[in-house]
Amino acid sequence: MPQRTLIGMALVALLAVTGTLAAALQLRQVRVNGVRRCPASDIEHALRGALGTPTVAARPEALRELVRAVPWVKDARVQVSLDGVVSCTVTERVPFAVAEDGGRRQLVDATGALLGPAPAAAARPV
Repeated sequence: MPQRTLIGMALVALLAVTGTLAAALQLRQVRVNGVRRCPASDIEHALRGALGTPTVAARPEALRELVRAVPWVKDARVQVSLDGVVSCTVTERVPFAVAEDGGRRQLVDATGALLGPAPAAAARPV
């Protein structure tokens, strides 16, 4: 076999292996821990956009900021594993009172951050 043919075959094999590894090393699953008050689906939704990203390109700090944008989340720890799993451990805000404005009732924490709609029978100061 001519040398050019061998080099071409080696290049094709290298590209095939690279493509297979790139597909295998993508973010494919989100695991959420530490939620009791907030629906885990809110956290999963915040991280869903990262699925399909190569694991080596995923930045845990950027993903953490996405999670911290969820109103109930006080802080989060995000880890990305090479097997494509994003693990997120959440520290939730604690509802302290109910803010009422024009008939709209919202739970707030001790710092005044709005958490979401208050249930009708919320046993908190208004």
